[in-house]
Amino acid sequence: MPPQRRVLRSGDFARIERQGVRTAGALLVLLARSRKDGRPGRGGFTVSKKVGNAVVRNGVRRRLREIVRCRKQWLDARDLIVIVKPAAAGATSAALLEELSSLVARAADQRTQRKTDDPPKA
Repeated sequence: MPPQRRVLRSGDFARIERQGVRTAGALLVLLARSRKDGRPGRGGFTVSKKVGNAVVRNGVRRRLREIVRCRKQWLDARDLIVIVKPAAAGATSAALLEELSSLVARAADQRTQRKTDDPPKA
């Protein structure tokens, strides 16, 4: 993914965490925030040392980045942050893809529910 399609600044990570929708699974946590400025969405990844050593962390990050790169429609008009849980260290790429697909769908459902549950502003 090119740098303009990645979340790189800590302030951006914090804003997405504050204002976004959070969904969690066994391997990953997904934070999603809609973009209203018309720019393309971005993806970010957080892999802590609890996941493993640098080789393991970078391997998981590379696999996730490739999954998101191949599914650019997930980034349409929204920013995504994927937080990796320690259980993901031994997971296959297929398991990561399945869980991430599920989390993206759940985040979209939550965002839709939130919009319909909001009372009209006077």
